[in-house]
Amino acid sequence: MKGYLKQQRGYGRSERMVSARHPHRFNRLGQARWSGSIYGGLRMLPSVLRPVVYHGPLGGAPYQSVAARPGEAFFGWYAALLPLAVPVGMLGLLLALVVPTLLALPALAVLVIAAYAATVLAAATPPRGESQRWRWRALVAFLHVAQPFVRIWGRLRGPGLDPLPRPPSPAWSGDRLRWLLDLERTLTSRGLSARFAGPSSSWDLAASVGLLLEARITTAVRWSWTPSAAIRLRLRTLQAAAFVALAAALLLSGLPGTVVVGGAVVAVVLELAVLMVRVRAAVRRSTTRARVQAEAAPRLTVPG
Repeated sequence: MKGYLKQQRGYGRSERMVSARHPHRFNRLGQARWSGSIYGGLRMLPSVLRPVVYHGPLGGAPYQSVAARPGEAFFGWYAALLPLAVPVGMLGLLLALVVPTLLALPALAVLVIAAYAATVLAAATPPRGESQRWRWRALVAFLHVAQPFVRIWGRLRGPGLDPLPRPPSPAWSGDRLRWLLDLERTLTSRGLSARFAGPSSSWDLAASVGLLLEARITTAVRWSWTPSAAIRLRLRTLQAAAFVALAAALLLSGLPGTVVVGGAVVAVVLELAVLMVRVRAAVRRSTTRARVQAEAAPRLTVPG
């Protein structure tokens, strides 16, 4: 057990080192971005979070692969966000000195951790011949709970590397994919979290700086290789619902309504302003050189 926890702490230190030079591959918590899943893990809540298999019309798909794994995705995010229960609980303890009803926050944090441990405890299946089955289950549950905490501790304590110098932007050739890669690096260098769209999305790149808003960027290369981008704001539904629930809890705890509502409005306006300024600056920077080169390129003329 000690060796496993030491290994996870080392992974966290390594992520801290790599994230300084490749920030676009990590999220706000310093965790690596990846779209895969771990096969053969615990089957948690299998009756609710069943894998989705693409069968095709009338079961005629030639390759009936698993199209979605909601169980792995849900508990992957659960484990990733589990360390946030500690600062939430500590904040509740501090605020409880002013508003005693906010002691519900540390209680909620403990409940979230306990629920994750109980789910793992119920899902873990001891191997055949194991004499101490419940002790084995408890050990597996403890390791699942301790892993994200130890890993984030390694990130916080690990040494960071100096970021690599930014490579010069390549000459504009009308390649939209290369432009998007350069735009993503520009967004992350300005402190934004950027991610590419999925195969069925109508936008290309999304950027965020906080929890509530997301700027979705749609790009196109017009006639004469002139780059063009449209930016649309989107409210992040799940995070907004959590934000509203937190505001409602603060109102019910006895805090003045003007303080809660005013703080919420200031937070939203500040996030909106920072997000739009940085996204527009990144788009402008990535397209200025391309526009200059596109305007300087010789025009095609059709003889009259």
